[in-house]
Amino acid sequence: MSPKRSSRRSRRRKWVLCDRFTDSTYAYQGAGHGLARETIRRMETLVLDDFRPDLTLILDLPVEAGLARTAGRTKEMRFEAFDLAFHNRMRQPISRSRAATPRAAW
Repeated sequence: MSPKRSSRRSRRRKWVLCDRFTDSTYAYQGAGHGLARETIRRMETLVLDDFRPDLTLILDLPVEAGLARTAGRTKEMRFEAFDLAFHNRMRQPISRSRAATPRAAW
């Protein structure tokens, strides 16, 4: 959903649920694949302007436990095929975001 469309809905006091927002971009493209944080921040500003969620819910699970849950799948997704170090790197920006955000949002 586009930020403009989301913004219109939020002005009408409607709930908008997204399964991912920029936190996952910082984690996957940034920490996971090495894209510079500044590059992501610039894209975020360009696309979203000042639109930000009121609440972010993070379902945090140790990497090993999360990967174990996917082990029984018949079709491995590209995401799960990355090594343990990749998945651990992806948790770092989420931990930083958690530290910088009021506890009520977690």
